[in-house]
Amino acid sequence: MTCKYLKATPPLFLFFLVAALLVLTDHGWTFTNSTSGSAHLIFPRDLVYKGAFRLPGGSNGSNWEYSGYAMTYYHDGDPTGPNDRYPGSIFAIGHDHQQYVSEISIPVPVILKNKNPAD
Repeated sequence: MTCKYLKATPPLFLFFLVAALLVLTDHGWTFTNSTSGSAHLIFPRDLVYKGAFRLPGGSNGSNWEYSGYAMTYYHDGDPTGPNDRYPGSIFAIGHDHQQYVSEISIPVPVILKNKNPAD
């Protein structure tokens, strides 16, 4: 897994948001501008937990604390990454003071038994 510009550990809400993105992209969903008429509503029944991954630690005096202003999935990101059914990358804004933008490759998520997602 690589992270450009900012390396950090995500808060719990980012963990669940990444898991939701993995579920939706694994089911062939496409995300487009809602004005084009091809947007889809997401319902709880559409979400299936596929596992999680941690982001690298913080760098340059910044981290993921107090982040959450923006995050998006980029299908064409990480083109040289492994062929692991999780193509693309995630762009996200880090700590609210610096607001650095990071591009994060998506590794294969892991489900650990007896592990609390908040750990």
